[in-house]
Amino acid sequence: MVSIASIICLAASALIAVGGPFILFFVTRARLHVRFIPVLIGAVTFIVFAGVFEQILHGVVLFRLFPRLISTLPFVYALYGALAAGVFEELGRACAFLMLRRSHRPAEGVERAIGYGIGHGGIESLLGQGLQVLNELILAIMANSVGASQLIASLSADKQMVVEQQLQQLLANPSISWLLFGFERACSISFHIAASVIVWMAVSGLIRKSWIVGAILLHALSDFGAGLYQANALPIWATELWAIAVALLTIGVAVRLYRASRRKSAARPDSAEAAEPAPDVSSAG
Repeated sequence: MVSIASIICLAASALIAVGGPFILFFVTRARLHVRFIPVLIGAVTFIVFAGVFEQILHGVVLFRLFPRLISTLPFVYALYGALAAGVFEELGRACAFLMLRRSHRPAEGVERAIGYGIGHGGIESLLGQGLQVLNELILAIMANSVGASQLIASLSADKQMVVEQQLQQLLANPSISWLLFGFERACSISFHIAASVIVWMAVSGLIRKSWIVGAILLHALSDFGAGLYQANALPIWATELWAIAVALLTIGVAVRLYRASRRKSAARPDSAEAAEPAPDVSSAG
C-alpha cells in the first residue's frame, strides 16, 4: 500500500507541474494584464524548437555519431545536452519575440515576455514530468483502492511488468522524494520567465543583442546539472540545489537588467518605451 504521505507529495507535485502554469497565467492576467497569445506562442515555439529541431540533432549526435557518449564521457554528454538546449530554446525564444514585434498587435511591455515564459515553461512542465507525476498519482490511488495484486492482475500481460515496476518504485522511494518533481518544475518555470524577459529586452533593443548569447549560456548552465544527473555523475539533491542557484541567478540578472533599462528609458522621454511604460513587475508581490 502506498503511504498517504507519498500520495500527498505526488498530489502537490502534480498540482505544481500540471496546474501551476494555468494558475500562474490567470494570476498574471489579472495583475499584469498578460495575454494568452504570448503564452500560446511560447508553448508552440518550445514544441517546434525543443521537441522537433533539437531532437533531430540529438538523433544524429547521440544515436548515430556518438551512441556511447553518456557512458564514456558523461561530462561531455552533459555539456553537449546543455548547450543544445540553450541554443535551440533561446534562439526559438528570440525568433518568437521578433515575430510578435512585427505583428500588428498593440505594443506590449514585459508582460509579453512573462506570458511567453509561462507558455514555454508550462508546456515543458506538462509534457515532461507533469504527466508522469499525474500518472504516478493515479496509479497510487488505484493501488490503494483495489489492491496492488488485483490491479496488476486486471492488466494485459505487456503492461503488468511496467505497472509492477512503477508500484515498486512508489513503495521504495521516500515520500519527500516525490515532492522534488514539483519543486524542480517550479524552478524551471521561474527560470524560463526570467530568461524570456532577458531575451525580450535584447530583441526589443532595451539591452544589447549580445544578451541573447547570455541567455543561451544561462540556459546551458541550468541544464548542465540535469545532464550530469542523467549521466549518474551528480546526485539528485545536488541537481536540485544547482537548479535553484541558476534560477535565482537568472531572475537576479533579469530584474537588474529590467530596472536598468527602465532608468535609461526614463532618462530619454522621447523613446518608445517612455511613451508606453511597461508595468514594474520587479516589485510586484
